[in-house]
Amino acid sequence: MSKEKSLKIFLMREKDFKKIEKKDIDVLVLSKKILENFEEGRKILERLFLLKRKKNFLIGIEGKDYKKDKAYLDLKFYGIPAIDIFFPFLKEEKEPIHFSNSGLNHVLLGIMNKNNIGIGIDLIEVIKEMKKKNFFYVSRLMQNLRWARKKRVNLCLINFDCFDVIDVKHFLISIGFDTKQAKKAFDFVFLKKQLNKEIFEHKRGKMYFYKKDEKINLIEYLIALKN
Repeated sequence: MSKEKSLKIFLMREKDFKKIEKKDIDVLVLSKKILENFEEGRKILERLFLLKRKKNFLIGIEGKDYKKDKAYLDLKFYGIPAIDIFFPFLKEEKEPIHFSNSGLNHVLLGIMNKNNIGIGIDLIEVIKEMKKKNFFYVSRLMQNLRWARKKRVNLCLINFDCFDVIDVKHFLISIGFDTKQAKKAFDFVFLKKQLNKEIFEHKRGKMYFYKKDEKINLIEYLIALKN
């Protein structure tokens, strides 16, 4: 049976930029711990953003706190969104009575739609939580799938390469993905890397530089790219 190309995922738990520079990475995920302080997290992301241009990887972050999540998702450098993938926190043990706390809301989804940020879904984590019969986790995930369709936010699937592709697609549809979401979830990393490459090469940079509500310092941006 055919399998998709294996994605190289790396979870960054500490500031070790030399390790990142040496590694061949498709997706770099920053842990909640390293992003706990926003000002420090912003500095880390700015350095990784410039490194991303050279190595062409995607930057993902783990969610936890609404205010910080919002600030990180809205973060831009030189007019370009810093974050590519957001992994909502779905493992909260307590569930509010009147709503399901799925780590997302209409404000975050609006930012993600505007900045073309995908909702990250770790297939191995999903399977583990389902085996543990964590129904809160599953219901939160399914809620996010519905919201993603409604708000037109893409999904990004990781850690699927050890499974058969056809089996995975059937599994995704069984838990609430529609066929378009399932296909795009597989393709997101590849397509987003291509888009980022074009943006950094100025082929489509104008889509950010000439927004009416933002004045971008193009000279500052060009100097940063040379460093």
